[in-house]
Amino acid sequence: MERVEKIRPLKIVHFHHNDKNNLNIGDQAHVLAIQEALTPRSKRPVQFIEKSIQLLGRQVIPNKFYYPKSKYYPTVFHNVYRMLIGDGFYKVLQECNDADLVIIGGGGVYMGYLFPLNNSFIRKITTPISIVGVGYNHNLGSPDFSERQLESVRTISSQATLQSVRDSRTVDFLKEQGIEAELMCDPAIFLSERDTGLVTRREGTVNVGVNIARHGWNNQDKLKDALVDAYYEAIRRIGSAQKARFYYMMHQPNERYYVDALRQRGVEFAGVINVSDARELKGAYANLDFTISMMLHSTILAFGAGVPSINVGYDDKNIAFMRMTGQAHRYVGVDALSSRKLNKIIDDTLARLPAEKKNLEKYKMEFSGRFDDYMQRTLALVTDR
Repeated sequence: MERVEKIRPLKIVHFHHNDKNNLNIGDQAHVLAIQEALTPRSKRPVQFIEKSIQLLGRQVIPNKFYYPKSKYYPTVFHNVYRMLIGDGFYKVLQECNDADLVIIGGGGVYMGYLFPLNNSFIRKITTPISIVGVGYNHNLGSPDFSERQLESVRTISSQATLQSVRDSRTVDFLKEQGIEAELMCDPAIFLSERDTGLVTRREGTVNVGVNIARHGWNNQDKLKDALVDAYYEAIRRIGSAQKARFYYMMHQPNERYYVDALRQRGVEFAGVINVSDARELKGAYANLDFTISMMLHSTILAFGAGVPSINVGYDDKNIAFMRMTGQAHRYVGVDALSSRKLNKIIDDTLARLPAEKKNLEKYKMEFSGRFDDYMQRTLALVTDR
């Protein structure tokens, strides 16, 4: 009997935000998109060893455990927690160095709460590292990175063999530190879709997605009433102009506050789309005509599905993405938000909806080439792939 040689899987350690303590579905979207892209391109079966991106840092106890300011605990507390969850320093380092490839990303990696990283740990990784489609998150009014945080930015960038970013603002941020990075796109654009009938189409009716961020951005409590007022007026204006159905696109559980607040004002949602699979969420976006979004991944998933967005931005990343996708004329910063400004953008969007949808196609086609090329070169870091 001929002996069949077993094919060794391609082992990839993937550091990302989509762990059990993170309830933001946008972080699931870019993780799945990266893994979907790498798996069929490899000649060998792929084994992903998934790790919380916080393991690259010194503070690993999730803020929701025991005390909301756990990141200020002494390092020894965090090291004990690492061992309790089975991800001690030396174990994770061994897993990285035994793997064929280390992936970091996508999504917001250059974030104040995550940095500084554990520079000593990062320097000990000998396996090729590819940083994929990451971004610099900087809420409006947030402090700039400290020198200690910037040192970690330089460390992880110098350790990586390849680095791509999702927007031009991140390119500029890294360039200020003497780091060259490739402008790619957000991987979640190319996540596969799964249409489960959550949003249905009716002839003569416009389907509008609604999303308001409530995941801890600066001034979210201070501006919550102004956001409810502006969104309520926007929904009322659309409803008075034409036949429309509104769907709340849930990206994080805390957004339930806005669903309830808008319902109290008399808004009737045709559905609250609250799913655990990002592919289902993207499938729902594909059946919308446009969205009024705050969460960046609401706009990203809509773009990936060919749907225009009006974006109410709370972070530098929002306007950067809107410019990159030819949608800057549909952006308004939350610090400058008014019903008048939002309603004008809505009127312009409704008047040009077919043209706006067509315009997105050329941008997505361009990003597709960049994404495919980068993922091919990422796999090429492994000799026997």
